[in-house]
Amino acid sequence: SEAPDHFHAYSAVMAMRAGKHVWVEKPCAYCPREGEVILDVWRQTGKVFQMGSQRRSSVSVMAAMEEIRAEKMIGDPKWGKCWYMTDRGPIGNGKKVEVPHWLDWDLWQGPAPRESFRDNIVHYNWHWFKKWGTGECGNNAVHFVDIARWCLGEDDYPVRVTSGGGRFWIPDGDDWEWPDAMNVTYTYGDGRFITWEGVSCVNTQPYHGVSTGAVVYGDKGSVFFAPGGDVVLYDVKGKVTKSWNAGSPEGVKPITNTDNRTGGGWHDSTSAHFGNFVDAIRAGDPRVARAHAEIGVKSTYLALVGNIAQLTCSTLDLDPRTGRPSAGTPGAKLWAREYEKGWELA
Repeated sequence: SEAPDHFHAYSAVMAMRAGKHVWVEKPCAYCPREGEVILDVWRQTGKVFQMGSQRRSSVSVMAAMEEIRAEKMIGDPKWGKCWYMTDRGPIGNGKKVEVPHWLDWDLWQGPAPRESFRDNIVHYNWHWFKKWGTGECGNNAVHFVDIARWCLGEDDYPVRVTSGGGRFWIPDGDDWEWPDAMNVTYTYGDGRFITWEGVSCVNTQPYHGVSTGAVVYGDKGSVFFAPGGDVVLYDVKGKVTKSWNAGSPEGVKPITNTDNRTGGGWHDSTSAHFGNFVDAIRAGDPRVARAHAEIGVKSTYLALVGNIAQLTCSTLDLDPRTGRPSAGTPGAKLWAREYEKGWELA
């Protein structure tokens, strides 16, 4: 029963201000403004902040990233294609019922404006309500747009974001509020770009035989990042030239079955990611954390501005230094959120 998205930044900020080091789930913020607050407080307090982007601590992914970037194995990386596909069902129409005895509904809502309890919100369906969740984009895009951004070497914010999608399979009248299909494009100032495609309800394995992953294309080849942590390198003709296996301590054991590249490294890397969090605390250096605040906030930001582009039906033109849209634009109006009185975050 994970904490809802609307509580992540609030909890992290309060903890750092109380002198605590923080491990936080993705997405680390509910809106872009909360990401800015996280960065400010992280820099002010010097506390260790780690977002749960476990693949940042995957042995195979780290080994692949180092070699690909150092040796220019795919040439100049141009485009990162990311996806998440699943077959969720509708959530129906919630009925107002008594709050379960085990749930503090007021505390659960925390910084969100208050609503009556309904029977189709807790534990998981809150993801599809705009008041508490960030949809499939916030729920799952963060994992692999983070990998693509890392591989492309993009540390700035994008200059333009567009999104298409809608509710195509969730029936009319269902309480599900976010799109069940989205395709977001993030364009950077150097011309490189990332796309994320998410379909929540009808298709689970459309690309490379896996339901989620990323491919980064360069001018001399491409590299596929599997959900389990395996990494496969291709030349421009599509021939496998090298692979990194999630089950190998060195991250370089050849993959013998390239048609089933799920591996077990995602779960293994969770332990490594926690270990890295502890290492950063012991070192007294927040930047030892592999998904520290600057990394976590920027990758979360991509999901959040994808949602804003979708909600406003507009192209977001953004400042690559700050990530902010121009004042007065539709995107600027959704930069921050409404808080329950007394729960404001600043």
